[in-house]
Amino acid sequence: MGGGWINTKQPGVRYREHETRKNGRHLDRYYTIRYKSVDGRLIEEAIGWASEGWSAEQAAEIRSQIRKNIRTGHGPQTLAEMREEAQQIRAAEARAEAAAAVQDMTFRELGERYLAWARANKPRSAMTDGYNLAHALAAFGNIAATAVNAAHIETLKSNLAPKAPATVRHILGVVRRVYTWAAVTPRSQDDATPLFVGMPPTHGVAVPRADNRRLRFLSREEAQKLLDAAVGYPPRTGGMDFHDVCCLSLYCGLRKSEITGLLWEHVDFDNALLYVVDGKNSVSSGVPINAVALDMLRRRQSGRRDSPLVFPPLHGGVSMRHISHNFATLAESLGLNDGVTDRRQKVVFHTLRHTFASWLALDGVDLYRIQKLMRHKDLTQTQRYAHLLPSDARAAVERLSRPTDR
Repeated sequence: MGGGWINTKQPGVRYREHETRKNGRHLDRYYTIRYKSVDGRLIEEAIGWASEGWSAEQAAEIRSQIRKNIRTGHGPQTLAEMREEAQQIRAAEARAEAAAAVQDMTFRELGERYLAWARANKPRSAMTDGYNLAHALAAFGNIAATAVNAAHIETLKSNLAPKAPATVRHILGVVRRVYTWAAVTPRSQDDATPLFVGMPPTHGVAVPRADNRRLRFLSREEAQKLLDAAVGYPPRTGGMDFHDVCCLSLYCGLRKSEITGLLWEHVDFDNALLYVVDGKNSVSSGVPINAVALDMLRRRQSGRRDSPLVFPPLHGGVSMRHISHNFATLAESLGLNDGVTDRRQKVVFHTLRHTFASWLALDGVDLYRIQKLMRHKDLTQTQRYAHLLPSDARAAVERLSRPTDR
């Protein structure tokens, strides 16, 4: 800072000059204002540099406003209070602008924000969410998110009627998740108000019940026919990977995701057990491996590639994510779905796991043990196999149809 203070022509306004820095042709000036507080104390507060846009006249206007506020007892009575008030006004205006922006946000914009969050926080299901959300975006994506109501959801549901009930449930479910996420997501770092307040438009809308229970399971002959055909399938790969995937699902009841994520460290050859990791990275109790599956795994181990995965993606061939498609093509070529119209009766990759449980029930394994082997969360899911269990009652009924000995 340069020399001493210099009074301006404006009462109570003075400045000091910078030693070297210039503002135009003059040395830069640093302005302050002086006034008496309510209790008579002399207060001096800094206004700022001329290079920041301040002048003696502007400083005088602020001093005059503060002195007026002191006389009347209203408004900020120091420059610090005036600046704080201005900051609060700017913050309130920013919040109002953000609120208006949220109010005008379309469902498409809200949905895209949700998907960006989903890709970062739950990447495994984000792609499915995006696929299902596309139906809602096509229906009311350009409507303000706050304006979407139950009538829009009902119309969407009606338009989806030709689709399977489970598909409709998934589509309506992702719409609900968008609003549920928005209700706990702040508008910005400076505004904790959520993006959406209130009930989601899906509230109260009846969701179609989905009966996804697989009814069809393979006979022993069908299963062997399928496994034989799976060797070297698809033809362009010429390997055993697809056969081995089918074998593990059929004889150990593993889901596709459990197979593709299976690590060699989770295969216990000494005790013939598999340790399955679920989506939350918790390891199940050991799943028994029968002789057929154990021989298959030993063969794979002897020729394993440099990968911790039992089924690493195939280089130059079909990746493991094409399992369902390959299975559908193979089942069609074998005629397993000829004439089938009920999707529950259709043979799909999951049919192998369903066959595993069905064969257990037919062999008299109790439901509790089947539940553990299938890794069902509760026995309700396993009840679907109860009708396959041998029973004395069924045997008694059958005896009624036999001719009596005379």
